[in-house]
Amino acid sequence: MGLEIAWTAIPTILVLIMFWYGWQGYKEMVNVPEDAMPVNVTAQMWKWSFEYEGGKKSDSLFVPVNTPVKLILHSNDVNHSFFIPAFRLKKDVFPNRERIAWFIAERTGEYDIACTEYCGLNHSYMYSKIIVMENQEFKDWMYGMSEEDLKLLKEMTQ
Repeated sequence: MGLEIAWTAIPTILVLIMFWYGWQGYKEMVNVPEDAMPVNVTAQMWKWSFEYEGGKKSDSLFVPVNTPVKLILHSNDVNHSFFIPAFRLKKDVFPNRERIAWFIAERTGEYDIACTEYCGLNHSYMYSKIIVMENQEFKDWMYGMSEEDLKLLKEMTQ
């Protein structure tokens, strides 16, 4: 009788402990910080497009470093899956449905964005970049400086 209680109680306790750790990670993953910068992400065969507050649009995702970013994901056609391997971020995107994901980029640089849901013949070309910049560099890009100007600015500061 005691053995039966032990082989039932011990696995139950282990499962509850694993559930608790998983739940803590899940809560952190879905609770978007209130000060997060919103970006509308649209998936369509076979590209990603990004729209920022103020209406600025781009084919690459530009974000400031150490700033929470809220992605509002939409699909215009079929199922897609937004994936940034470097940030361990993956979210499925469905037509006629809004999905939310968020992240904080901790280092500047360029990282890949991919679609990991087969979405048609040219699915393998559905790649984009996320460019993480210093805050001032991002503000310059956001409010008017061209990419060539940004390259010149980066060369001058190095």
